[in-house]
Amino acid sequence: TIRDMEDKNQFVQSLALTTMANIANEDICRDLSMVVEKLLFHSPYIRKKAALVAVRIINKCPEKIENYIEKMEPLLLEKNH
Repeated sequence: TIRDMEDKNQFVQSLALTTMANIANEDICRDLSMVVEKLLFHSPYIRKKAALVAVRIINKCPEKIENYIEKMEPLLLEKNH
């Protein structure tokens, strides 16, 4: 899944993010959280998907909220969503 999230094709990345959001458990969320954080700075399409996955990660691993607070604020102010 990490390889798919780092793929150059945004549709492969999107599919990996969607899969993670739907089937990942707490351990997988902890392991892949850093990759999702990096994807918050990609194209608008991937940023949106990564932000939705970040919400799922925070729901499953509340201790990860600190990693996302500063990164989410600029996303909320964007015009592309």
